[in-house]
Amino acid sequence: MNRKIVILSTIVSLAVAGGLYFGVTKSEASATPEQEAKKAVIHYLDALKSGNVDEIMKYTNDTRFKDEASQRKVYTNLAKNERVKKAEIISFEKVDDTHMNVELKSTTDKEELPQQTLPVEFLNGQWKIVIGNN
Repeated sequence: MNRKIVILSTIVSLAVAGGLYFGVTKSEASATPEQEAKKAVIHYLDALKSGNVDEIMKYTNDTRFKDEASQRKVYTNLAKNERVKKAEIISFEKVDDTHMNVELKSTTDKEELPQQTLPVEFLNGQWKIVIGNN
């Protein structure tokens, strides 16, 4: 009798765990392009506030630089000398499934920056904030 209860409880536990796993996988897979793009922008803003240059670079396509080394040098310098204290999304607009626009407001240690609208594009399998095209 005890063996049957152990087997039954094991089967029920596996079924519940499997259901939870597939439920989570399904909900992650069903995220819309807009949700995924917005998540990338949030990661970018968090990286700006923490001064994490690697993460900032991961989430940007900065067309002002010819190579990654010069981009990293400028970003590192900015992170040290003009830290972003506050950054927030004012609005987020879907253009199509691979293009969005985000309006941002931010404040550094030195000043409040003007609001700016930046494109967000799905490039090489990842959402990136495009800087330098506006």
